[in-house]
Amino acid sequence: MSSKVHVFQSEIFKALAHPTRVQILQLLRNGEKCVCEIVPALKMEQPNVSRHLYVLKKEGILSCRKEGLKVIY
Repeated sequence: MSSKVHVFQSEIFKALAHPTRVQILQLLRNGEKCVCEIVPALKMEQPNVSRHLYVLKKEGILSCRKEGLKVIY
């Protein structure tokens, strides 16, 4: 039977299992970025990028803050 730690770890691995999410983490490796910088860097639509950011945030891999209308990850 899986312990809580194993379940937690598997959820993190699931969140990291998509290539776009790995790209997002690579973009953020050197510091914070606004969603308005992440979207063009990935050449994807904003709603799609936001879904991936949500998954990473939900699992505690990323955090974010607001600066006016901008969301910084």
